[in-house]
Amino acid sequence: MLDMKTIRLKFILSLLLFLFIACSSPSVQKNETVKVGQAVQNYYTVTKVIDGDTFEATNGSHVVRVRIAGMDAPEYKQAYGKRATYQLRKEIKDKKVRIQMVGEGLDKYGRVLGHVFVDEQDVSLVMIKQGLATYYRPFCTEYPRYLEHYNYDPVKYVEAEKKAKEKGLGIWGAGKNILPCLYRSKNR
Repeated sequence: MLDMKTIRLKFILSLLLFLFIACSSPSVQKNETVKVGQAVQNYYTVTKVIDGDTFEATNGSHVVRVRIAGMDAPEYKQAYGKRATYQLRKEIKDKKVRIQMVGEGLDKYGRVLGHVFVDEQDVSLVMIKQGLATYYRPFCTEYPRYLEHYNYDPVKYVEAEKKAKEKGLGIWGAGKNILPCLYRSKNR
């Protein structure tokens, strides 16, 4: 027959085991919907803008952190970094967005890479046209070099940047402009 000490010990161990399993289960963890090979292409509400090209959103049961494909915004401490973050917040915060995943799985920072649309308007194009982002350059190299590293056709983003540059919009009118990818490599 079990004594009270043993019963209490078993109860505590069972409770701890239950809590451990409950806390480690993937019921509503960040990025749960994103599994390798699974496409994310549905509507989310943006809850937080991290910087000029990254945000968090939820569909009510899942939270995802998204890196917007097709563009590269200035870093927060870089010229126009705060302005890019402000503009992205204005474009998407508290709005329903459609995320069309690019590639598979998550990047090294645990983010989904995806094209983002508000009312079917491509957010990357909006930001690039305003001169608040550049087109994304794999290995910080100009298009079309490393074309095999794009999971989408980047031409519309390259063209949008060219027009913003010609008009001297945003970062293109800021005198000494440094690409976000170069800024990151110099400030690591």
